[in-house]
Amino acid sequence: MSVAMSRSFARAGYTVLRFDFSGIGDSEPGNDGLPPVESCLADLKDAIDWLERDRKSSRVILIGLCSGADHAILYGHTDPRVAALVLMDPSIPATARYYIQYIGRRLLRYRYWGSVLTARGRILSMWIQQLLYALRPSWKSRQITLQNLRFHNYLQECYRNAVDRGIQMLAVFTGDSMRQTYPQQMIDAFPKVAFGSQLKLELFPGSDHTFSRESDRTKLSQLILDWIDAQNYRDVPHAIEKSCDRASQG
Repeated sequence: MSVAMSRSFARAGYTVLRFDFSGIGDSEPGNDGLPPVESCLADLKDAIDWLERDRKSSRVILIGLCSGADHAILYGHTDPRVAALVLMDPSIPATARYYIQYIGRRLLRYRYWGSVLTARGRILSMWIQQLLYALRPSWKSRQITLQNLRFHNYLQECYRNAVDRGIQMLAVFTGDSMRQTYPQQMIDAFPKVAFGSQLKLELFPGSDHTFSRESDRTKLSQLILDWIDAQNYRDVPHAIEKSCDRASQG
């Protein structure tokens, strides 16, 4: 997916940097001794530093899928060189509407009942996580990880800072994602963030998480290109993160 997108952006005249985080895919393990999230954020800074030094690029657009999207917002709001973010299936806190729709969908699948009875249902796991988070204030000060990100108030602060800095955001969601059940969940989940016109939401209801169908990839690439052109970012290179969740690597 990232290869196809990168090539389509390059053909459109953009400078594109596609990379793996340290220790993933083609990248060697890092030796900085940093925790996983901090290590990835350091990799992002290195990538943008290189673009600025070797390609004379003063602004970039970060494009990430899944954990790549999470890293993009965690880093993007801190660096004035980041002009925009394209976030595909990013982590979003659950809302009341999310639970209602999630349960409704699962009830239609007979297999879910066995999962609930054996306490392995994803919805039960999420409820337990949220309950523990509410009962243990110390969780709020724990180190940020991709696993606790959606339960952490810091995520809302990242989006609020991004909006305050004028960063434009395109959020794309797939029908196969378990992180959200409706596009507006992103707005409902962050009530303190006045996204306004700085956020555009798009849904690919029939697509899987990695846009494996060629038609979905073509549509996605064109969607992103059209959105970037509308922002007048023709002179802005892209740093595209290949990474998805580590557990999804194959």
